Amino acid sequence: MLAAFLRFSRLLASRTDGTNHGRTPAASFKVDDLKKEFERLRHLGVEFTIEPMDAGPVRMAVLDDTCGNLIQLVEMAEGR
Repeated sequence: MLAAFLRFSRLLASRTDGTNHGRTPAASFKVDDLKKEFERLRHLGVEFTIEPMDAGPVRMAVLDDTCGNLIQLVEMAEGR
């Protein structure tokens, strides 16, 4: 799990599109169905800086809370 988090942190820091400025998420929330939650929030106008992706034993996505904070959504992989 630590290795996946470190890979994800390096991904955030390496982004050059101006969406996160190398910031680490301020909070992380576990969800049961990341795809469903991603679609629901996107439909409501939430902007994601990182769309759902695999990261070791989890799938994760990152959204911008419009106050300068990044929020991470995490779904545990099957059997974990």
